[in-house]
Amino acid sequence: MYAFNLPQEQPDHVWRAVQTALAMRQDLTTFLGQKPAHIPSLQFGMGIHTGLVTTGYLGVKERYQYTVMGDTTNVAYHLCARAAGGQIIISEATLAAVPHPLEVLALGEVALKQRRQLLHIYELVGAGD
Repeated sequence: MYAFNLPQEQPDHVWRAVQTALAMRQDLTTFLGQKPAHIPSLQFGMGIHTGLVTTGYLGVKERYQYTVMGDTTNVAYHLCARAAGGQIIISEATLAAVPHPLEVLALGEVALKQRRQLLHIYELVGAGD
């Protein structure tokens, strides 16, 4: 998991998240194209959701760490879990917050645990300039 706009504000944090996911997918594709045959293949999906989170240090002395919590992190987790290898799934909130055109495929509405409202989700295919 990666959180943007924390601990310092980033006015373009949603755009950065989208660019990072696309770059990660491209880097993985490049790596897989160059890896020796004896190395097993690797795939992972990504999920991006935009919203408010609670941040802070949590834990005990032996394991004290900075973390993010809340509905936004839960939704991002569920989007990631739903994504197939190489797929990037974004929420409608993320799509609406990106100031640049994105190439997306509508995936419809999904019901997530602990949420009453259905969530509109999209597969991120690419980004414009």
